[in-house]
Amino acid sequence: MRISIDSTGNSQTSKIRDLLHFNLTAFEADIMRIHISLREDDDTRGSKLSLCRVVTHLRSRESIAIEEIQSSENLAVRRAIERTGRTLSRRYLVRTLPFSP
Repeated sequence: MRISIDSTGNSQTSKIRDLLHFNLTAFEADIMRIHISLREDDDTRGSKLSLCRVVTHLRSRESIAIEEIQSSENLAVRRAIERTGRTLSRRYLVRTLPFSP
């Protein structure tokens, strides 16, 4: 699993990598590459919002893109990575369940 992280400010890449390994260890064999983009935007009221986009490229040639916008960068990163893990869990759970009419 290759990890690339793009950010515009002070991000803690080691903490992001730890979160990825903690939440996605079960799917490590199925993931080819993960790309994380972090940026800050201004709200219409002038407050700062952090956007985290996680794009996961799977070995089955599928891609999963998750975006999370929050007031803090840490919260946006954590929620986006957790949502990616839940999405992968649902995908692989559906594939492994036996079909019953």
